[in-house]
Amino acid sequence: MAPAIQLLLCFYGLGLPLNWLWQLADRPVPHGWTLVLATDLLTATAALAGVALIRCGNPRRAVRLFIIAVLASSVITWHKLGAHTLLIDQTPLLLLLVMAALVLGRSALWLTWSGILGVFAVGMHTDYHSGHGGHWTANAMRNGPSLLLAWLIIAFILDRTASALRDSLVRERRHGAALRREMDQREKLQEHLLHAQKLDIAGRLTSGIAHDFNNILAVIRGFCDERDRLGDSPQQREAALVDALEGIDVAARRGDHVCRALLRFSRQDSVETERFCVRAALVELQPMLRQLFVNRSQLKIGEVADTAWLLMDRNQFDLVMLNLVANARDAVGSQAGGSVRIEVLQRAGSVHLNITDDGHGMDALTRQRMFDPFFSTKPRDQGTGLGLAVVSDVVHANGGRIEVHSSCHVGTRISLRLPAA
Repeated sequence: MAPAIQLLLCFYGLGLPLNWLWQLADRPVPHGWTLVLATDLLTATAALAGVALIRCGNPRRAVRLFIIAVLASSVITWHKLGAHTLLIDQTPLLLLLVMAALVLGRSALWLTWSGILGVFAVGMHTDYHSGHGGHWTANAMRNGPSLLLAWLIIAFILDRTASALRDSLVRERRHGAALRREMDQREKLQEHLLHAQKLDIAGRLTSGIAHDFNNILAVIRGFCDERDRLGDSPQQREAALVDALEGIDVAARRGDHVCRALLRFSRQDSVETERFCVRAALVELQPMLRQLFVNRSQLKIGEVADTAWLLMDRNQFDLVMLNLVANARDAVGSQAGGSVRIEVLQRAGSVHLNITDDGHGMDALTRQRMFDPFFSTKPRDQGTGLGLAVVSDVVHANGGRIEVHSSCHVGTRISLRLPAA
């Protein structure tokens, strides 16, 4: 509304002086109209000041100043010239009512209405006591009640209309605030859902990680046992100790890498978008992916070009890959020869990640509902039905799409199409 009020004030601020310049281009000021010229210039000055106030972020002060200036100018002009001269054009006074109703509210509307009636009273008082106007003045006095009723009806209609508009704006504002709160709650629930999925995947990785740590500890114990089999030669003892310490260092680094990867994945951080190489990400993620398989050779990762880069949250990428590989592992099971293959292809403007398994596949109904939250074909104690729903949310939130190709007893290929960085 502020731009419309600003445009209207600009029209008055520039239009009134230009109109007088046009009128006075070839003739002097008409007799008795010098006061009208002065009041019009006063109104134009107030209008331009109102434009400045709106530009400074004070539209209510601008409208209030304009209404006061117009009412004051009208009182002076009507007192000087009388109602019979000015009552023909009531547009400026009607405009004041509209501006007061829409911008300032009900109280200002009725105060402005009272001021307009005061202007009419001043003008008619001048006509009555000056004796000018003759028969017209007598008719105006007799038509005073109808004039009062007409302006009362106009003010009442504006009051009801503006009140309905304000109520509608209040409802819309409340609805917008409720919608923002709902969106904030949805974002928080989405964060909790992602974290719950991370913990679920981390739980499924536990047995494999424990197995890896047992291997690491066995290596460390084996090197420690070497101290009982060291030779008597100082050179032999020194070389054996160096070899043992190097082996322990390698095993410790391996354990540190597993711990860091698991902690980074499972902690609940806010989404942080970063640009990363898909090949490097899969190399770091590969130990965790292999933990999902009893037979580690079931997971195969094809060649990945160094030019394949993504722009998304790295933890979300890890979560998507772990969920998809875990589902593919469940589809393959422990059947002989079953495998899961990851391929990454670089296409113009996009990166294609394909996760293929030769498991039992899916029928049409399962394919249709596979991304629905809480839908699962697994027993209750083996799945939450949220993994693929989270995958779908993450992929679409990052501007990608998912394609699924599956047939019963043949296998499944899930293709992710993500925008390349």
